Amino acid sequence: MSRLPSTFTSLYRLFLRTTSASVLHYSPATRNLRQLWRPVFVDVAQNIKKIQDDATAASSRREMQKYIEEWESRMDNTLKFLYTSATSRGLSHRVIRNLSLLVLSEYQRNSVKLPVWNPRLAPDSNEYSIEMTHKNMNKLEKRQHAKEFDKKAVNALDQMSTTTIPFTSNHYVRDLRMTGVGNQMRDKFVEPTLFLEEFLPIPALPVPEFGAEQKAKFRKASEMSEAGEIAMYEPFILATTEFCPTLSLSDTHKYPDDITWVHQPGLIKPDICARLGPTLTNEATDISTTELCLRGSETPFKAISRDPTDVLAQLATYAGAQLASQPRTHCFSIHFTRHHVRLFRWDRSGAIVTRRVPFAEETYLVDSLWRYSHAARQDQGYDPFVTEVGEDDGINVQNVRSALKLDEHARIWRFQVTSRDNDRFFYGLLIPPRHPSPCIPTGRCTQGSPVVDENGELAYLKETWRGIKPHAKIEGEVYETLHAASVSNIPTVIASGDAKGKWQCTVTEVERVPTLLHSVPRSRSQYVDIPGNKAHHDAYARAGILHCDVSLGNIFITKTGGLLIDWDLSKNIREFGNNEFELTGTWQFISARLLSTRTPQGAPHMLADDLESFYHVLCYLTLLSGQHNLSPSAVFAQISDVYNDRWVYRGRMAGGTRKIGCFKDR
Repeated sequence: MSRLPSTFTSLYRLFLRTTSASVLHYSPATRNLRQLWRPVFVDVAQNIKKIQDDATAASSRREMQKYIEEWESRMDNTLKFLYTSATSRGLSHRVIRNLSLLVLSEYQRNSVKLPVWNPRLAPDSNEYSIEMTHKNMNKLEKRQHAKEFDKKAVNALDQMSTTTIPFTSNHYVRDLRMTGVGNQMRDKFVEPTLFLEEFLPIPALPVPEFGAEQKAKFRKASEMSEAGEIAMYEPFILATTEFCPTLSLSDTHKYPDDITWVHQPGLIKPDICARLGPTLTNEATDISTTELCLRGSETPFKAISRDPTDVLAQLATYAGAQLASQPRTHCFSIHFTRHHVRLFRWDRSGAIVTRRVPFAEETYLVDSLWRYSHAARQDQGYDPFVTEVGEDDGINVQNVRSALKLDEHARIWRFQVTSRDNDRFFYGLLIPPRHPSPCIPTGRCTQGSPVVDENGELAYLKETWRGIKPHAKIEGEVYETLHAASVSNIPTVIASGDAKGKWQCTVTEVERVPTLLHSVPRSRSQYVDIPGNKAHHDAYARAGILHCDVSLGNIFITKTGGLLIDWDLSKNIREFGNNEFELTGTWQFISARLLSTRTPQGAPHMLADDLESFYHVLCYLTLLSGQHNLSPSAVFAQISDVYNDRWVYRGRMAGGTRKIGCFKDR
């Protein structure tokens, strides 16, 4: 029997990938869409078989060929529409989503057996009752869980050494990114203990009276919500203004910030932003100057949700954007519904969320706003070791801008870095150019950028967060071991160590670790070889150290060659017997074996896994910047299918199936 042509099978595979991406890889919606189009593919495949059959008449063959050509033309338009849905949240995405819901509704209408009226039976007869299915029981359990969540928050967090969010040792596209952030925050809340007393000290000035007049303003905001959530914003702002005199609140739900993530703007769009100073006429969102993000909704948020517009996912994304674009150790945000409010405190180890309280009856909201408005900058969440440099601070700011080749109006920041001998000061940008940090609040959150010292010497400042655990390493100590073993192609460390002070305390204690490297990187997009493999070989052969996080973001290209950096997740091969088999690395480049391991304890990270990661880096970079005949949509589909492949298996993230398939195809 003849096989279907490769053009048809390739088109079908591309269709499968695009339908998944068009609904943000949400499995039920993907299944519904595929059910909608599958009969057409079956019909076309049958026509192709008939064309290949010599017994088919020539006239019939011509008719079927004409039908197939017309179908291919229409299918091209369908794929374009699905691709647009995958990359935007506009009309095309809403159409695709509604198509999926229509398929689901039709399936439910035909699959549920409804009782038929029988005049001989009593109106309350048991024969009229609909059988309680397992799915219905799950819904009831979820509702009960939601009620319990209002009483106390859920579980705790441990430090994430790997997530699926690009080029952190920790990805998603557009609003799927937001879903990813929300999923990363799942079960990472702890029950608050005297939230205000712990995190917002009582100011010297007493809070204004919360009397009948003030309560009436909040009740008006609640009443306005009957006309819709948006109608509530302005009266809510007016009601809170008296209790935050140093802040100005603006309705920003129509004005997203242009902070980019995977080159797609518009992700950051809080409903209300609080900023320092007087009320601004320009209501555009600027997350880099936002003090508090307020998110309103008609319904309470869910602790666990697949919806990328879910309140929790949005709040986590906004908090991550604040922490990435400001010199912060933590931040606060507020979620309000028609009658209730919750306050969040976010840091790099998780979040604390209060129980919901009625804002028109209790003083919790007004107390928190008043305390935040009068709190010290460090209590508000600002990093005391990172400060903006002014023209009169004794530093020639223009010389710093010139050395770093920055715009003459670029804001320059002073970074205090602790080393064993003394503290040193370096100057540069707060946000790394061209490589913004992902908007996820928890985890290692590594970022870095070029800086200069007091003498104008260039260096590279890398900052990460690490869990305070017995086996956690300071990266500077690893570099000392590597240099002692004469490992080549690694940077020289100027200073490294934990920042001073008490840091995050949500559940798992974490500390900020700045590291100064002597070498400054150039763009990697021009290169297709992997110079860091020399450093990797030397470290393994001479020092017995395995990197365990080979990725595109950890390979430096300098004027003198390539360097392999980010050794803080490395493991000594002599300690493998005591290894907890924690999955580490950057998701897109982790080996197929580690991703697809289905044992509860995971699998040990071996030399072959790191070598495979080098291969994935090369392929990924070739797809993005190499010369090939693939269209942008094909590149998107390939990256999404192979490198972002993931699912949940027995409570842990798994993937790697498509990577295994690519190896088999060769």
